[in-house]
Amino acid sequence: MTTPRTRFSTKLPLALALMAILSACSPSKEERRSERQGREGKAGDRLKQLDKNGDGIVTAAEFPAGKERRFKRMDTNGDGQLSGAELERKKKRAR
Repeated sequence: MTTPRTRFSTKLPLALALMAILSACSPSKEERRSERQGREGKAGDRLKQLDKNGDGIVTAAEFPAGKERRFKRMDTNGDGQLSGAELERKKKRAR
């Protein structure tokens, strides 16, 4: 017959071991921050590449020819310009 104390004493080490394994497998706060900065940097690089006049905004005229439908989909606020945030949102949806 098992007593409540016996059941608890066998489950506790298992729970602690599981917690240790899961914490070792999850990325650290620094790793997550570095990954996020890398994604934001890529969106910024793409913005610089498309932004012909260097004003920090991509207009329909600066967007590659023949991609008008894509531009309209990416321009989520409908202002006729793509900001870095809109480019980043597009990347997140693609994942």
